[in-house]
Amino acid sequence: MLSAARKTRGNRRPTQIIFGVDERFGSFARRKPVGILAALLLGFVLLQLSLPLRTAVQIGADEGFELAKATLCLHGYQLYTEVWNDQPPLHTFLITQILKHLSPSVLGPRLLTSVFAALLLISIFILSLHISGLFVAALATALLIASPGFIELSASCMLEIPALAPAVAALCLLQVAGRTRWRVAEVLSGILFGFAFQVKLVNIILLPLAALIIWLRNRTTAAPSRPATDTVRGAETRRVGNATTPSPSAAEATGGLTGKGRSSAAIERWFLKNLTVPLFVLVGSITITFADEGPARVHVMTPEGKLLARIDTKMACGNCCFGGEDGSWLYICSDAFLVRVKTKVKDSAL
Repeated sequence: MLSAARKTRGNRRPTQIIFGVDERFGSFARRKPVGILAALLLGFVLLQLSLPLRTAVQIGADEGFELAKATLCLHGYQLYTEVWNDQPPLHTFLITQILKHLSPSVLGPRLLTSVFAALLLISIFILSLHISGLFVAALATALLIASPGFIELSASCMLEIPALAPAVAALCLLQVAGRTRWRVAEVLSGILFGFAFQVKLVNIILLPLAALIIWLRNRTTAAPSRPATDTVRGAETRRVGNATTPSPSAAEATGGLTGKGRSSAAIERWFLKNLTVPLFVLVGSITITFADEGPARVHVMTPEGKLLARIDTKMACGNCCFGGEDGSWLYICSDAFLVRVKTKVKDSAL
């Protein structure tokens, strides 16, 4: 295992984070999904180049109708009064502006659909990567490209891909992005959904899924902390009820760390910033709150059950124990990382 230790300035105490495979191969692991996604997009672009995008040959079934609406609007006719249209106006407006300012041929409108198709592929890849891993993400994206009708729809001046891509991107943003004070992810997702609805209203069927994602995010964040009993060598472990507010002398490490998806260097900086204050002022008991019962935290308490401090790792904690040469290091198994924090107490059994 690769050990990275830092000593802080002033009264801060040394904190050490012991990394495993994530640190040794972290750089390669971060580049690998990008390379696979780039290869998939390259294959998609090559397929697009093999199609007659510049010609007047109709690729999609309704392509002529969509181009006819845009052509009439380009000549001054108004939608819904002089030109019949049963869909929202945004797609027709975009096609009209492309024909007017960028490309007078059908190539411009078709390339617009190709761009939305690339956005859809990227969103599906990132969403699958976040939920099920790299293999599932690559397989799902490749199967989408190979699915019947996708290449035709992605190269046609039609509504389906431009309407679906922003909605899926909104779901991806809700699932992947972390929560912020100003709810940036929710706001941007709402904008993307609004864009999708202005192209085609069929994406309203995805709104319950977006609501479910938001509910799960809020439920995970707002889950009450209920300490569970665990055994730690050399220290008494007890269960307490609602934790009281820590005393001013005890610092609480909070915020900043999101766990998976962060680089090991960023995690190390967070621990150095938040966990190098004097946490252990008295001999106390240790209690772990597991991830399925609330935020992943290690609680420090007096033998009477008074809360002194919390080590808020934001990652699932499996166990902790004292160790080191003098027994004053507290080792914490936190997700894929083994973290150790210098304390003022020692394990009485060492």
